Amino acid sequence: GTANSIAKEVTSGSYDMVISMTTVSLQTIASANKTGKKVDHVYGFVSNPPGAGVGIDPKDLAIHPPYMAGYGTMQPIKEAFELIKKMNPSLTKLGLVWNSAEANSVSQTNFARKVAPTLGITLMEANAENSTAVSDAAASLVSRGVEAIWISGDVTVLVAADAVIDAARRGRIPVITVIPPSVKKGALLDIGGNYTMVGRAMGMRAADVLDGHRPSDFRAEFYEPKTVTLNKKALVGLKGTWSIPADIEARASLIIDETGEHKIKQPEQLPTDATKPETWKVTAAKSPAAQPATAKEGSK
Repeated sequence: GTANSIAKEVTSGSYDMVISMTTVSLQTIASANKTGKKVDHVYGFVSNPPGAGVGIDPKDLAIHPPYMAGYGTMQPIKEAFELIKKMNPSLTKLGLVWNSAEANSVSQTNFARKVAPTLGITLMEANAENSTAVSDAAASLVSRGVEAIWISGDVTVLVAADAVIDAARRGRIPVITVIPPSVKKGALLDIGGNYTMVGRAMGMRAADVLDGHRPSDFRAEFYEPKTVTLNKKALVGLKGTWSIPADIEARASLIIDETGEHKIKQPEQLPTDATKPETWKVTAAKSPAAQPATAKEGSK
């Protein structure tokens, strides 16, 4: 209700542009924007924009509402499961708390259901309709014998990530996520989008529109720069055999251990210079929504 109220206000005609983050915000803004002035809308921090029901064609990303542009950043679920399996090859039961009312969460859960069996993992689920229900849902998974809990890009659960980590700690099992840097809260492993870079990309796209390009000039792009973060302290006291292999540690951009936080620059994990947000200069497609924008050297 609050989100819808905000969406109506910012699309009422008093603003030249709206920038939204998360799937829920994309949906509420898009819904409110269907009537009236149709304010230019740049979105990001969205797992699967075509699956959000806002008019983006999943078969042709050039087809979308002409006042909308932005980026999708799907979480690397398969890779996350592969990494946790390397950290404990005997893992067979992975828990998930999720809210079935979130379109982004539905997309990720459906994908996870397909991936888990291929790695010998049974995905055990518990639903939470709101953040206050997350703690009980996580506790129920622990009581059912899960060996680890995965936090997806579910906003309802992310708001209450501390409750999931607390429940897992009591059960002496780890938490992994696809939304870095949850390791700062006590998760063992994060692998997911580098959202600082995604935010820069959104800012550049907004600048393009403010410079005179139309949102319809751009495809509904996916931009998925990845980062890995680790918390070695989370290994202490776990049941089973858990470790952090050297090749996973070598990929980490942040490692937390007994001596504190260590940020490690990993140039090989960053996009090439041609796609770094700070070097982007966008050239709009000649015909609306016909082609993706191209990246050229030089900053705006």
